[in-house]
Parts: sequence; structure tokens; C-alpha cells
Amino acid sequence: MGPDTEPAEGYTYVASPASMFVGESIMDYAADVAAMLCLGATPHLLSTAELSVPSLAGKNDAGNHPVDPSVKKVYQVFRNWNLDRRRVNEWRMLVAGGALSEKGEGADGYDSAMTQPRDAAWAPQVPQGELTALQRGWSRVFRDWLTMASSSQDATSPASSEAGAPSNLDLSRAIAFLFDTASPVAVH
Repeated sequence: MGPDTEPAEGYTYVASPASMFVGESIMDYAADVAAMLCLGATPHLLSTAELSVPSLAGKNDAGNHPVDPSVKKVYQVFRNWNLDRRRVNEWRMLVAGGALSEKGEGADGYDSAMTQPRDAAWAPQVPQGELTALQRGWSRVFRDWLTMASSSQDATSPASSEAGAPSNLDLSRAIAFLFDTASPVAVH
């Protein structure tokens, strides 16, 4: 709904069966956040041998550079969520959009609300994705990206599938930011 209409209209709590998979209730957004947390937890549960995408082995990007097929552990989505102290900005970050960055000077580092990465070399790989994630809200970015990707559109296209929406590339960069993956590129 966004920060302009949220205070006036609010959100319903219970999901409507008519909304099927994508609704606007608190329960619908809770399901999106749970899905993001489960996706983020997956690399932490896999063995080192399983942290690879075999179909990317031997592939190159547009500049003919090898693509890294390894999957890194995710830290960005794991935050010390505290909806009591920072509830308004966190709600906007997760759902409504229009959130402020809690990273201080730049999106390329650690912030105090994040779970401490165990990898000392950790840094966001696509910090420019934070802006779209904060403007749209993580759940909306997740939904929009899934819709775009499931329709077989080019995830690296600088065009958008709808007027006024972020480009496919911006959505892909936001997802890369949230899941600590490499910048999206077309491979061959």
C-alpha cells in the first residue's frame, strides 16, 4: 500500500482465501518474510559440496568472464528484528516500502541490526540493490521478482514490465542484495 495510504487504510490480519497466493494481509506478508528467511537459511544448512550450482559451471558472462557457480551464505535477510523498538522503519523495510537504510553511510557494509556474519570477508555483493529493496519493501521486491522471473522475462533487462515499476535489473539487484548473491548477469 505504501507509506502514504498505510496510516489511513491499514492492513487486515487474516488472509483471504480469494487472494490465493498473493494477498495484502498481515498473514500474507508474514508468509513472504518466512519464505525469504527459509531461502536465506538454505545455504547455512547445505554441505560445502552442495554449495554450488552445477548448471553454472563453465558458463561465462557477457564479457566472457567465468561465472562463479558457488553459493555463498546469506546474512542480509537475517537481522535482529525488533518490531518494538524500530517497528516503523522495519515495517516499511519488510512490507510497506519507503524505509530508511540502517547502514549509516553506505549500503556496502554491516549494520548493527544484522546478525554478525561468521565470514570476516563478508560484504554485500550488490549494495546498489538496497535502494530498490528499501523503496519497495522486501516483500514487494520478492513478489515482483518472482512474478517477473516466472514469466520468462530477462532478469537483467534495464526495462520494466510495468510503468513506474523498477526495471527487471533493479529487481534482480535488490534480490541479489537481500540474498548476498552476485550481481545478476546473462550467462552463455
